[in-house]
Amino acid sequence: MENFFMVIIICVNTVCHGLWQSTTYETMNDCLAAAPSVKEYFMSTLPQSNGEIYCLIESEFEQWKSKLEGGKSLILPDKSPI
Repeated sequence: MENFFMVIIICVNTVCHGLWQSTTYETMNDCLAAAPSVKEYFMSTLPQSNGEIYCLIESEFEQWKSKLEGGKSLILPDKSPI
């Protein structure tokens, strides 16, 4: 069974960071259902920030994480943010 990972890109001023939850989701729908509360949390905690949330399958997450650790872009152009 595939695991789904929630990836959060948060930008404050011109500095962006990639974050992800340590827990995974069993279905894409579970991940998508959790995204609004995560968005609300960041909007209330860091109102001056902007960002994007993505739900990725494990292989997509591993590719993104590898690129991030290699200093590549935080943006995921093949996905639409939530």
